[in-house]
Amino acid sequence: MYNVQQIYATVINTTQYILHYYKHHMFKVFPVSRATLRPFRGQISYPLFADIDDATPFTWNTNDETTLLNTFKQQLETNVFTFIEHNIKCSQLLNNDVFDNTFFVGLSKEEAVNRCNKFVDPEVRKGYEDTFFKDTEVFAEEGDKTSQVYAVVLLSDDHTYQGHIYTWTTGQNCVAFGIRGRPDKAFAKTPTSSIAHTLIGKISELALSQGCTQVVIPNPLPVMKMILTDKFAFAYKRMNVADIGNTFVGYVPDGRLTVGVCVKTVDILSR
Repeated sequence: MYNVQQIYATVINTTQYILHYYKHHMFKVFPVSRATLRPFRGQISYPLFADIDDATPFTWNTNDETTLLNTFKQQLETNVFTFIEHNIKCSQLLNNDVFDNTFFVGLSKEEAVNRCNKFVDPEVRKGYEDTFFKDTEVFAEEGDKTSQVYAVVLLSDDHTYQGHIYTWTTGQNCVAFGIRGRPDKAFAKTPTSSIAHTLIGKISELALSQGCTQVVIPNPLPVMKMILTDKFAFAYKRMNVADIGNTFVGYVPDGRLTVGVCVKTVDILSR
């Protein structure tokens, strides 16, 4: 169970939940239980999400800890809806020259075309799909979950979702996976910096508070592997699955005994 040191965090309830402010943002850290989550099946269509009217960011009620998990599930489904919605709008723009200026708010047609070309890139789509599948796996009954999984959610100062990552500890390893931000940020009028540094910094902080010796990110996609090794000084190597703990299909393919991981020694300066 995470109890973050006072050097980094303001602890609201040290038994389960953490409220931490960092550069006008806050973190919520809470356990994820097994539950039903509408899956993303790799199809750019709406059937599973007919009850979501739009993808407008909503405010999290951070004062009620009992609703955090349900709010998180709602957020995950909204993220998928947002991704699908932007793919459809981009397809209309790129394939049919239909520019919806009420959707691409603050962007010119040329800017929207440039953003859409990047958004629909197969590698970008693969990255989003990978994170959506990871969400489903975390909540699912399948897999050998030997350690409690926590969601680390980044909120802005107005309590709207910015991104999240999952984490757990096993032995002296702090494992994390599924890092991502909001899909609609790719179309913000003013480009925003990646939240990867902020989330990885938080994971390093939590690892430090738990006495872990290293942060382990299993089976990263090629683009994430490059970011972790080039920008965050992670090393890439093979690791025994048993040393990672929880097993999800998403990072232990084909029942292998080892898996590729990005590893970084826990350091107080690592953020």
